Amino acid sequence: MPIITLTEQASIERQGKFGWEPSTVLEPVYVVSEHIESFAWHGATALKMASGDRLVVTETPEQIISMIKGDANE
Repeated sequence: MPIITLTEQASIERQGKFGWEPSTVLEPVYVVSEHIESFAWHGATALKMASGDRLVVTETPEQIISMIKGDANE
């Protein structure tokens, strides 16, 4: 049951000089590969999880597949 690390894009708001300012951050998300039901590429990879959650990550489907297989090139 391999656990892979993916990068999820998150939107946050921070207090700036003139009020709240939106910004985007990239955060790691740890996924058990057996819990991935499907994924599709739409400029970013959308993962559908067994729990019903949906994650949008920056890795391509090819990169995710190689992580699951355990290739050392990643």
